[in-house]
Amino acid sequence: MAPEGIDRVMQDQQLKDHWVKRGIAYVIDSIIILIVVFILIMIAVIAMIGSIVGGAMTGNPIGGVVGGLILLLVTILIAFLFSLGYWVYFDAKGGTPGKKIMKLKPVAIEGEMDYGKALTRNLAKILGGLLGWLVLGLILGTIVEVILVALNVYLGITRGEDPRRKYTDFIAGTTVVRTDVEETFAPTPTTPSEPGAPSAPTEGAPSASASEASTSSIAESSSPAPKPVNPTSTTSSSDDKARLNALRDKFLMGEITEEQYLKAKMSISEEK
Repeated sequence: MAPEGIDRVMQDQQLKDHWVKRGIAYVIDSIIILIVVFILIMIAVIAMIGSIVGGAMTGNPIGGVVGGLILLLVTILIAFLFSLGYWVYFDAKGGTPGKKIMKLKPVAIEGEMDYGKALTRNLAKILGGLLGWLVLGLILGTIVEVILVALNVYLGITRGEDPRRKYTDFIAGTTVVRTDVEETFAPTPTTPSEPGAPSAPTEGAPSASASEASTSSIAESSSPAPKPVNPTSTTSSSDDKARLNALRDKFLMGEITEEQYLKAKMSISEEK
């Protein structure tokens, strides 16, 4: 059986489209970076050959080889720094070229998107580049980066809170939204509201008044067939599953907030 987050993505077409767009954007950005890196390395290789030939012609072949290798290593370091700056700068400024082409935008759950959040949410790509490009080379480094990015996405989706967020998005307090449609599965702050304070409205979710009105009836309305509940009895596993599925559907459609969903889910668990 697939984890709950994966199951949500497979059942919700909007979430599927979201991740397809994210994947295409990543490929576009990776191609841009690889083209620039390839050009830099080709220039470094030509310069390295010139250094070796020049050293041999001046009677200092060892110096020519050492100089060429240093030049190549410096170029690889510059390429890595370019990759790091690409992800961080563009995400902090509203999205990489690939994201903008695919109508996506990284945003902060709370506060403003900044360089710190952009750096944190791209740690998998940056770590993959650091371990790969500087140690394993361009091809193996790219493979390592792709594996780390895929693992980051999987851990974020299976976390079971917001299947649009990578694991590093939870660390950074960020997510990615589509700008071409109004998503019903909107980000919601995970910090609890103060007693008596209204919940912050989210894109595609019901208004605060509607949310408050529905809070008291979440447990009852989540059941497809309301029935009297005996507090001393144990709810059957099939009924629990049906109620949880109904709650999840309401959450995915934006009828209740994430906080309401988690509270109702916990309430059902405590009834057992």
